[in-house]
Amino acid sequence: MGGIGSGRKNGGPLITDYQTIDVRVLQRRGVLTPGTLIGAHPRHETGELPPLQLQVGEDWIILTLRKRTGSPKAVECHNHIRLEHTPCNYGGNRPWFLCPCCSRRVALLYLGTTGYFACRRCRKLAYGSQRETEEGRALRKVSAIRKRLGWPPGVVRGHGERPKGMHRTTFRRLTELHDRYAAVVFEGLSARCDDIEEKISALGESLRRI
Repeated sequence: MGGIGSGRKNGGPLITDYQTIDVRVLQRRGVLTPGTLIGAHPRHETGELPPLQLQVGEDWIILTLRKRTGSPKAVECHNHIRLEHTPCNYGGNRPWFLCPCCSRRVALLYLGTTGYFACRRCRKLAYGSQRETEEGRALRKVSAIRKRLGWPPGVVRGHGERPKGMHRTTFRRLTELHDRYAAVVFEGLSARCDDIEEKISALGESLRRI
């Protein structure tokens, strides 16, 4: 993993470059009760966040983060984050963070290099899928369809059998989608092969001139 907030050749940072805190995880752990004061170590796929102190009020939480700097002393960063609850269809309610920067309702907040949290939009983060090429996106969709149909992986393998219990209309729709995405993949492969062929031809021509 690159450093938090590190850039990418094809654009800005991705959500996976940042560590997060998830209000749904806090809710499942039962720590969003007003009056709660605990130490929390929210996990992220890239590892644990630095130790946090979590204080909960009626409609807010305070996350206190100890951030190491160049000096011997650690700096305390106090994140005051408002909470909002919306009713669920079958009773109960769902908590949300209100982004400290824009007040937008979100489930995830991302930790910046300064020790403060903000939402994905304020951090200007992108999902990995947003950086996919058309061919890459088509290949991902082909793989998902083949997995659903129980076919062996690999776009070049062609069609398999209709899964037992699957309606013929559903099978036909998925097969048509599979073929449409597969055509995009093959078109991309063909274009790359043509490009390689042109480069080899140009290289051969250059060698003959030497």
